[in-house]
Amino acid sequence: MMVRITYPALSAFLLAAGLAALPARAQNQPAPGTPGAPSPSSPGANSAQSTAALPLATDPGYRLSIGDEISIDVHGEPDMSAAQRIDKQGNVRVPYANEVSLSGKTVREAESYLEKTFVTKKLLKQPLVTINVRQYSSREVTIIGAVNSPGIFHLPKEADTIEIVELVTSIGGFRPTAKANDVRVTRIGDNGKETIFSVDVEAMIYNRRNALKSFLIYPADRILVMERLF
Repeated sequence: MMVRITYPALSAFLLAAGLAALPARAQNQPAPGTPGAPSPSSPGANSAQSTAALPLATDPGYRLSIGDEISIDVHGEPDMSAAQRIDKQGNVRVPYANEVSLSGKTVREAESYLEKTFVTKKLLKQPLVTINVRQYSSREVTIIGAVNSPGIFHLPKEADTIEIVELVTSIGGFRPTAKANDVRVTRIGDNGKETIFSVDVEAMIYNRRNALKSFLIYPADRILVMERLF
């Protein structure tokens, strides 16, 4: 499928492109009658859980991304803890809290968000949530063709996307022969099907009339910059 995102043809030019540790928070206190409330017959169960080996702590300022595999530990509540991969909609399913959106939030923001969710749903009174990234998503973009540094580009860990103009600039720009008004971006959608976008990057660079204001590149996108035919 081809999606044409281009405007009046322009001559191609060379672009010379040139946290601190988490503060202590109150121990989890499950509300009466909610999942995970301790049984009088097993007072030491939660204590044993809390001494289990934990994964290495993730930078609280790291911004979670689609495809990250994370562990969600609710202190003293193993039934409410989970290990999941953030789906393509940016969500994870948390026991008793259903689907929650975490992509784009920092680890600390996601922890606070889940704690508030548990309180709002009256599942826990004073929850303590810890999130760690077990496996980071692939943040690679492939760009080939008439650019100065073709190959694999790694997005910064704090970024989920990058503007196409910023990407082209960061790899040294187009070569003189680049067909910069018809850059092809191939993307795999949620349904597994490929969509090819044609983007007039030249118009964006020179801020031409009717040029796109923004075109975001996502992890796993493939970019082809063709040569102009003389």
